[in-house]
Amino acid sequence: MFNKITASRLKPFIFIIILLFLSTGCASTVVPEPPSSLKLPPSQRPYKLFDIWYYPIPSTEGYIEHGIASWYGGKFHGRPTSSGEIYDMYKVSAAHKTLPLGTNLKVTNLKTLKSIVVRVNDRGPFVAGRIIDLSFKAAQMLDIVNTGTVDVEIEAILVITEDQKTGADALKLDPLPDFRFGKFIIQVGAFKTLLNALQLKADLMGIYDQIEIKRFSLNEQQFYRVQIGIFTDLLKAQKEIVRLSKSGYQGTFIVAVEEE
Repeated sequence: MFNKITASRLKPFIFIIILLFLSTGCASTVVPEPPSSLKLPPSQRPYKLFDIWYYPIPSTEGYIEHGIASWYGGKFHGRPTSSGEIYDMYKVSAAHKTLPLGTNLKVTNLKTLKSIVVRVNDRGPFVAGRIIDLSFKAAQMLDIVNTGTVDVEIEAILVITEDQKTGADALKLDPLPDFRFGKFIIQVGAFKTLLNALQLKADLMGIYDQIEIKRFSLNEQQFYRVQIGIFTDLLKAQKEIVRLSKSGYQGTFIVAVEEE
């Protein structure tokens, strides 16, 4: 069984770290980064929604996350999920933005301490602040149909069947090497106008020593990125993301700087 560690200590994707917050804040335009060209299994391939790239993590080992769960029902009943399965609201399943499809999760209602086991077969929820979307049946089992949302803990687990008793290790995905230490920057915003970028830089001065505005082109349009750093420890960069969020800077994310 897995050793418990917090989700923030998971090994990251190689060059571009998952966008941590879906909501937009000070940035008038958040520009997505291109996906990696690495060959990945379908359950881990990057995907794009609302001009944002999401990067599924390479391993669920030790994954624990706290946040808000919601549920989805009739509107999606009978439609294909991201895994290709047909969504059945009367069966137990779940959607998550970045866990590999097929991951089994123990979901605990933190209000009642009631727990169920679900399997991730879809992507979502694409609403800021929510970490998992449950099927109608799973929501019934956790007593959240009427409330709509609830605080939960989700934990990746192994579900072993009779023919897998001696093959538990085969169910784990091989983790990538540890990329915790390196060079990382935080993108706080991306703007179409230089004036907005300069204003954000002015707001950040006195808080951060290293603030850069980088111009780039996308689809024949000019944009201005406002970035802070460099950080040499990914965990410290992630803590800074949380601090920025609490200060009102939403939509920030971490980018790993390739060594020259």
